[in-house]
Amino acid sequence: MIELFQRNFDTESAEPYSGHAPRAIFSQADVDKMLAEACESAFQAGHRQGFEQGLADVERAAQDDLHATVKSIAAQVVELVHQVGRHQAHLEEQATDFALAAAERIFPNIQQNMAKDCALQSLQTAFAKLKGVAALEVHLSPATQQKLAAEGIDLAVYAGVGQSVTLVADQAMQAGETRVVWQDGWASYSLEKTCAEILRILRAARKSAGSAIEDENHEPR
Repeated sequence: MIELFQRNFDTESAEPYSGHAPRAIFSQADVDKMLAEACESAFQAGHRQGFEQGLADVERAAQDDLHATVKSIAAQVVELVHQVGRHQAHLEEQATDFALAAAERIFPNIQQNMAKDCALQSLQTAFAKLKGVAALEVHLSPATQQKLAAEGIDLAVYAGVGQSVTLVADQAMQAGETRVVWQDGWASYSLEKTCAEILRILRAARKSAGSAIEDENHEPR
C-alpha cells in the first residue's frame, strides 16, 4: 500500500515526519485528576438520580398514607354519624314512649275531672274573638251546664258590652264539649276529640321512631 501525502519542506522542522498527528501525552497526575473528575461526576449524577428517585418514593408513600388515613377517617365519620342517628332515634323513641304513656294515663282523668274547666276556657277564647257579635247561643252538655250553675258561673260576664248570651242544654253533647253559634257561623270545641287527636299524633310519632330504628338496624355497614 502506497501512502501519498503532501509535504512542505520550507516549513517542516528538522524532525523526521512520521505521517501521523502528534499524540497528546498525559502524565500520571493528569490521568489521576481526570479519573477523579470522572468518578466525582458519575457520583454526583448517581447521587442526584438516587435522591430524586428516593424523594419520589417518599412522596408517593406519603400520598398513599394520606389516602389511607383520609379513607379511614371518612369511614369513622360515617360510623359516628350512624351512631348519632341511632342515639337520636332511641332518644326520640323513649321521649315519645314517655309522652304517650303519660297521655294515655292522665287523659281519662282530665276528661272526667276537668271537662267543665276546659269547656269554660274554650268559651272565654270564643267570646274574646266574637266581641263584635250581638247575640251568641252557647250549646253545652247538661252535666257541664249544671256544674257551671252550681259554681255560680255566669257566661254573660265573659261576653262583650251589649252582647247577649243564650244557654242551650244539648243532650247529644258530652262533658267538655262546647258549641257557640251566631248569625253568620259557629265554632265548636271537644275535650274528648282534642285528647284523641293528641294520642293519635303521639302514636304516629312512636311508630315513626320505631321504624327509623328498625331501618337503621337493617342498614348495611
